[in-house]
Amino acid sequence: MTSVAHLIELLDPKHRLMVEKRIIMIVAGSFEQDERRAAKALIKAPMPTQSEVRRRTNIVYNWLGVMRNDFDYSIFRTLDCLPHALRATLDGQGYEPAPANTAWSGRRG
Repeated sequence: MTSVAHLIELLDPKHRLMVEKRIIMIVAGSFEQDERRAAKALIKAPMPTQSEVRRRTNIVYNWLGVMRNDFDYSIFRTLDCLPHALRATLDGQGYEPAPANTAWSGRRG
């Protein structure tokens, strides 16, 4: 596993802040998704602990390294795929990024 500090250093400096903000949004979004799922099941989702936030952040950074280094994804394609990779990992499902040469229509937002 690549260290978070090493991954951040490898990023183009003009993308670092954008990536860090997006990762915060991805992790927060995963907790919001947990709350929506719990509400549908008529249960209360547990409050996120610092440990769980750290665990999810580490999962995202791990996928960031895989997608950028192993699959040669652009930073934008990586950021679009990270929420799906995190959710699949949290749900115990496999996630396999598509090869970099496959079609991709980026979402901006």
